[in-house]
Amino acid sequence: MMKKTFAALIALNFLLPIQYASACDLDGFGLNHYYVPGQSFLVPSGPKFQLWHPSVSRAPIGSSDEVAIKYNSPPSSEDLILTLTGTQGIELSEETIKLDQHKGTVTVRFSLNQDGHQTIKMKLTGKHDGKVNNHFSILYVRAKEAEQ
Repeated sequence: MMKKTFAALIALNFLLPIQYASACDLDGFGLNHYYVPGQSFLVPSGPKFQLWHPSVSRAPIGSSDEVAIKYNSPPSSEDLILTLTGTQGIELSEETIKLDQHKGTVTVRFSLNQDGHQTIKMKLTGKHDGKVNNHFSILYVRAKEAEQ
């Protein structure tokens, strides 16, 4: 009887950690995010400079249009600048926008002059803890089809 109890305790010692490890499998691939150094709460991540906008904007050829872009940066960031660069077929009303708040929405006005693959490249630049940080994003612009 003692041997069976001892064997059962040894089996439980091996099975319980396996059950616990499978319960901690957060991403479905056998990796627990607390042990992955890049995602661990022990390793601090860098400051987050972010831009949100539609991936594609449709604009009529030859007339002006606008798109709203949300931005976010750490509260302690300073000298925020949004730099815009358009391809050959896009004319921007402003190429550099100084941002006064660490989060908000800015409206970008542009005109589409020719059809084809046109883009607006955006670069959010700011200082955080004395270091310059950049975040890049691309907005694709396509011509609106003629209304019938």
